[in-house]
Amino acid sequence: MLAVLADAPEVAAAGGPWTGLVVDGEVGGAQVELRVQLRDPAAVSAVDQPAMTSGRWLGAGTGAGVVLEDGLAATLQVEPGDTVTLAGRPLPVLGTAMTLSTQRYPQEQPALVWADQAIAADLRAPGRGDPGSGDPGPVGEFRWIALRLHDPGQAEAFVRQVAASLPADTRETWELHSWQERRAEESQGSPIRALAVALLAAGTLLAGLTVATAALLVAGRMAGQLRQVGTLKAVGVTPAQVTWVLLVEYVSLAMVATVVGVLVGTALSPVLAQSVVTLYGGPQAPPIIAATVLLALAAVNAVVTATFAARDNARNHAIIRVLGATPAQTTAAFLVAQLTSCLLAIVIGIPLGVTIFNTVGAGLAAVQLSAPVYAAVAGSTIVFYALVVSLPARVLSSRQIAPVLGYE
Repeated sequence: MLAVLADAPEVAAAGGPWTGLVVDGEVGGAQVELRVQLRDPAAVSAVDQPAMTSGRWLGAGTGAGVVLEDGLAATLQVEPGDTVTLAGRPLPVLGTAMTLSTQRYPQEQPALVWADQAIAADLRAPGRGDPGSGDPGPVGEFRWIALRLHDPGQAEAFVRQVAASLPADTRETWELHSWQERRAEESQGSPIRALAVALLAAGTLLAGLTVATAALLVAGRMAGQLRQVGTLKAVGVTPAQVTWVLLVEYVSLAMVATVVGVLVGTALSPVLAQSVVTLYGGPQAPPIIAATVLLALAAVNAVVTATFAARDNARNHAIIRVLGATPAQTTAAFLVAQLTSCLLAIVIGIPLGVTIFNTVGAGLAAVQLSAPVYAAVAGSTIVFYALVVSLPARVLSSRQIAPVLGYE
């Protein structure tokens, strides 16, 4: 029947049919049920030829061994050169590979393994699986074919057509899947999709926070350049020319930062991509990295904001001290004033951040902060910002009064 399908007029190319065995095995110390798809090492399939992700494919000179589906290897942390057991027989892992015909392990079970057809004879050897033999054999067999149609858009109709042509008493033994069905299965509840959406949401928040940090840095630098701007205007430079001078300076810095960022990102992307390969074994890694970057950038933003605010208020601190206030009192007054704006930012920022994440991350479980969690986040933010603000304020409040009042 499978050979008949390969010769159907709608079919442009076929892979297989291949024979497979379902066996009990041990991979990475875990007991796993495996689908061993038997391949001819010398034949390259026109359809569904696995793409190697590490190691090497079955072939002459490699000896007996198996190639593991990449998700299985990543989840159970097995690499080429390790040993797995198929129906009681230890075999080396030659490599790992990916295929689009099935989902990755553990979404797709039994797990997929490719092996040389020669192994089948050993697994089916007389006596294997017999009661009392102590030598387990295959627990099942299957046949598999992969088809590519002249018109891929008609795949679902072709599946329905084939299903209708099957004898009623054998339909339950068949599994027919179109590429549309496989893609729908991947998109629903897939860790890859969840990760992609989570990274998109985190990236959106990172972009917003980066813009805010850059704006603060530019504003702080411009505040420190008031004397230079005054000097330029004193020698006849027009406001438009001053604007162009500052614009060229900041754009030049931005271009240098962009080049550095691209180079660093290019260097780090393989490291981050490697964690994405192990999605099914540890899908938390990339979101943790994104969350860490977000927190680090937020901390930088808070430090920059606090430092610039304290510097901008240095003159006011000096005036208050002339009136008899101590450095500790001026620091406390500044801290209270800053915490007022911090409270406003918390009231607006936390719900806004949750809303942005839920909007961008549509399809993931919505983030809902309970009252205790909201209070804990708000409280920790206030404490952190108070510590960040108090340090530069205390330093600037302790400076001598005369130089500060004579700055301008």
